[in-house]
Amino acid sequence: MNFPGYLNYSTHGGGYNLWGVGASLLRACEQRLNFTAKLSLGPWPNQWNKGLKHQVREGAVDVALFPGAFNEWYLSQNVTVPVSYTVWCYTWAVPAAFGVQPALFWRLTAEFTPETWALVGASLIVAWYAAALLMEYEPAFDPNLDKSGRRVEIYRTAVALVTATLVGLPVHHKTRGAAGRVFLSSWVYVGIVLTTAYTAALHSLVAAPVGARPVKSVQELADSNIPVGGYVSPLEHMRNTATFIPAYAKLFRRAREIPEFYLDDYLANATMAVVDRRDWLVLLARAPSGRHRGLHVMQHHCMSTMNVFPFLLRRGSPLEASLRDTVLLLEEVGLLSHWRQQEEGDSNTMQEYDSQRRVKPFGISQMSPVFIAYAISIAAAVCVLNIEIYYGSYFTKVPS
Repeated sequence: MNFPGYLNYSTHGGGYNLWGVGASLLRACEQRLNFTAKLSLGPWPNQWNKGLKHQVREGAVDVALFPGAFNEWYLSQNVTVPVSYTVWCYTWAVPAAFGVQPALFWRLTAEFTPETWALVGASLIVAWYAAALLMEYEPAFDPNLDKSGRRVEIYRTAVALVTATLVGLPVHHKTRGAAGRVFLSSWVYVGIVLTTAYTAALHSLVAAPVGARPVKSVQELADSNIPVGGYVSPLEHMRNTATFIPAYAKLFRRAREIPEFYLDDYLANATMAVVDRRDWLVLLARAPSGRHRGLHVMQHHCMSTMNVFPFLLRRGSPLEASLRDTVLLLEEVGLLSHWRQQEEGDSNTMQEYDSQRRVKPFGISQMSPVFIAYAISIAAAVCVLNIEIYYGSYFTKVPS
């Protein structure tokens, strides 16, 4: 595989051979640094990664070159490919507003803001207070009824009023209508607040998730109906890999090219899984998310820390200055424009970036204005009817 003007390589004897401009510069580095250009082949990258770090810690080498990108064909063949991470690799991004969302009901209560919970709590207190007053004050109940009997009568009156309203029939009962109106208004208010908060929050979470549903494998993406797009280079890479992996062949048949001048459009309103370079996808993952914006970048081998930072230097090495000069030299010729030095223990992976993305809590301002106005009007009616309990002429105090 060739990268004209950059770095060419081939695998041989458990390592790799380099040639081209990049290889010439690296060989020049070997005269100043204890530099290794061979990596052991293993079934998974983390195995040779651990071995390489062990060599650095033990002082066998001062500087090690990390490979940059992998695709699933090479991983399946247990072959490590040492190239720059700027090589196009297979990393899937799924649009935030596409696909089946996971169940949200179990998260719903945690999404309310304190103001929303205060509104719900206030509605419950109003309803409880109205019911408690009706236990002490009555319209024209039988004086021989005890408190339990009055409670039964109140519920019976409420059911009768609801039934009469639904079927349009007059209701004949011993009490006047104020008791039932207070009771029903209080609990209708509770129902309006809870229903409005639940449906509005559910709509908000389903319609505008901050993070997207992840696709966990290339096979899952191939089996889905999610559109796939990319620039020329990754699509060509996909076409070559499709020779070995049926899933890539299935993807390539429905993939289409994204012209570079449409990049801003896809950033603002993503509608497909995008096959693109790692540095571009990282920018997408860090970008702010809106109602129809934001891509979730899948965890993939070309996203791991070891691929982002190609050089590993033993801490305290006297060659640190030489390595810094070497990196500057490579940057001057445009070969390391995206590389930077890695501090020991640095693990800024995409998983950490994803964990910082949280769904914003659901607030009162997100409720529909119509439901808010309706709830306020019912609250006013409840207050008026509760005042009527104290100052109206319908009620008499029941001796305790």
